[in-house]
Amino acid sequence: MVLYLVGLGLGSIDYMSLKAAEEIKNCYTIYLDTYTGFISKDLMNWLTKEFYGKLRLATRRDLEDNLGRILEEARETGIAILVPGDPLIATTHISLLVEAAKRKIPYKIIHGISIYSAAVSITGLQAYKFGRTTTLARFGDPRETYRIIKENLERGLHTLVLLDTADGGLTIPGALRKLLEAEDSLRYGIVREDTLAIGLARIGLQEELVKVAIVRELITESYPPPPHALIFPGELHF
Repeated sequence: MVLYLVGLGLGSIDYMSLKAAEEIKNCYTIYLDTYTGFISKDLMNWLTKEFYGKLRLATRRDLEDNLGRILEEARETGIAILVPGDPLIATTHISLLVEAAKRKIPYKIIHGISIYSAAVSITGLQAYKFGRTTTLARFGDPRETYRIIKENLERGLHTLVLLDTADGGLTIPGALRKLLEAEDSLRYGIVREDTLAIGLARIGLQEELVKVAIVRELITESYPPPPHALIFPGELHF
């Protein structure tokens, strides 16, 4: 049988491809990755109704610690793992495919739209001018994210900062406050109150919002609920 790794797109049912819907219908068990990205209420409701009895909510432990059991299940019956965005953006899922190949278990990848491409498209920035992407955790140390922004800016490159989606998600104001704390600690002059940045909220969803302003103004702006992201522009092409 086959292991299907299926990208769900930007978290809304509107961005789930026909290919994805068709492939997973034939699977005996469907695991939904609930920790690497955002899943909207409408998509969750549709999946629950459409695949009642087949759908399993998968935690990090399920997909990492119980990897062997899931792969052997795929060998016997055929399963799908549904992932918000594109399934191979997160390293967890690359590890799945590596292990499947070692065990000679066939797999098939169904790609989905990712915030990586959507953030570039909606801002009009050029894709090849982006440097290393980073993630800012809700309860993590912001200094590593700050250093990555610094490295990219020194090369004239933009930085996409993905914000934590766990436990309600990290907001744009919350993320900027954390980065200002890192500025106070490291003092490289990278993220100041007058630094230009782009706030991205719920991209691809009905409440989508893009705001370009200095940090001080972005912190006071009102936003729809997460998922949120930030872009720190490098050298602009216009």
